[in-house]
Amino acid sequence: MPTRQQIERNLREQVRLNNWGVVLDRWPHKLTYYTQDGRALPNLPADPWSMERYLARGFTLAPPQNPTEKPSDPLEERKPVVRINDADGQGGTKVLTPAQMAEANGVKVFCETCGRDFDKKKRPLVARNAHKRATGH
Repeated sequence: MPTRQQIERNLREQVRLNNWGVVLDRWPHKLTYYTQDGRALPNLPADPWSMERYLARGFTLAPPQNPTEKPSDPLEERKPVVRINDADGQGGTKVLTPAQMAEANGVKVFCETCGRDFDKKKRPLVARNAHKRATGH
């Protein structure tokens, strides 16, 4: 395992070669790192171990010249699984995105154990999960 001095030396060399405009004469406590899409992440730890980890993940100490496309919203990609009642009375499982869930009429969110209906709640999935935790289902 490299010593702190070796890590500091490697990081100073990396900063010098990449011309990031940061001087590491006195080691800073906090730095602003930049992601590949150009977002600034201020006030992150700048000790040699943390700095080495952030740089290994692709962060830089200067904004990128050609930022990549911004990542998509992770909430859009979430696909909650809800229990539904079909017209023929048989239950089933369907995967819906949050947008589809808001559009879908007739989707019933209920407790599979006791049958309690959470359809009229503001956030039916959260209410159902809280009910399950509280009752121990």
